[in-house]
Amino acid sequence: MTRTQKLLATVPAAALAFAAPSMANDWPTDPITMFVVSSPGGGFDAAARQPQRFVEEALGVPMRVENRPGGATAVATTLVYETGDDCSNILMTGIPHILFSYMTQDVGYEYEDFFPIAGLTSEPGLVRVQDDAPWQSMNELIDDALERPGELIASVGLYTNNYFMGLLELMDATGAEFNIVPFGGGAEARNALLRGEVDFTHAGVFNSRNVEDGTRVLGIHYSENRWPEITDDATPISEQLGVDLSDNESSYGVFVTAACRENHPERYEALVSAFRDAKHNEEYLAMLDDLGELGKVAFVEADDYHAANLAQRDVIAEWVATRPEFSAAD
Repeated sequence: MTRTQKLLATVPAAALAFAAPSMANDWPTDPITMFVVSSPGGGFDAAARQPQRFVEEALGVPMRVENRPGGATAVATTLVYETGDDCSNILMTGIPHILFSYMTQDVGYEYEDFFPIAGLTSEPGLVRVQDDAPWQSMNELIDDALERPGELIASVGLYTNNYFMGLLELMDATGAEFNIVPFGGGAEARNALLRGEVDFTHAGVFNSRNVEDGTRVLGIHYSENRWPEITDDATPISEQLGVDLSDNESSYGVFVTAACRENHPERYEALVSAFRDAKHNEEYLAMLDDLGELGKVAFVEADDYHAANLAQRDVIAEWVATRPEFSAAD
């Protein structure tokens, strides 16, 4: 068995739908730009830059990666919405992020104005604290929070992401009250933990590894810990607390405008094929394996990803309609 076969064997079968090589056409001839919805150093940034070289090889032209944080991911999303109809500008965003961005703000787009190229990676949620934090379990953290309502400070990258939802669900399940502080992106939220500005952070299994030196994982916001070697073998939060919690997870994907796909189908298919080729590239998979991040690969074909996103849209719409906290998003 080759190394590629061994690596692919560790990725869920549903995530590996191979297809034909990129269509032969004379596009692109100029560089493509991928706009990232968050600041450098975060999970979105890594999801964009790690496959960059392999997408470029498949396309035959450079692909620039530019960060455009702000507006609860609306800045980059609006930019691509307004300039991406020729398919030269594409978007790195996530679910539920793009859904929250227009449901909680007055913007000029909605989900139907975009269409995915593919789902690329998945980020299950967890809770991290500093190494010298006084809590050794989620039970101890929650007990402390119950004794000091609103005093424990938690960071999240944005109000409009699944990690904020996870903290709200955790408060609902336990009766604890946290002071939740949103930042401009995941990197800032996690660095705030390192600096001691917050007591804990709710982040992703893989995107929070940039602060694993100096922090430790108290619990996984998932029904099972499939990543014990990079999460301090932490027990699922629901198991520690004896409460029912949904699996907290975000999906990172690449999108074009709906007009790109409708008016330039051959260009759209070239992008789809390039990302498909890149995500199954032996060197790319080996790189992620060396980084300990192969487990985040969750390649989902465009139509399947679109259908899953539409289903998630109904869930997010209910959250926005019933949770006053989302009116604070900015």
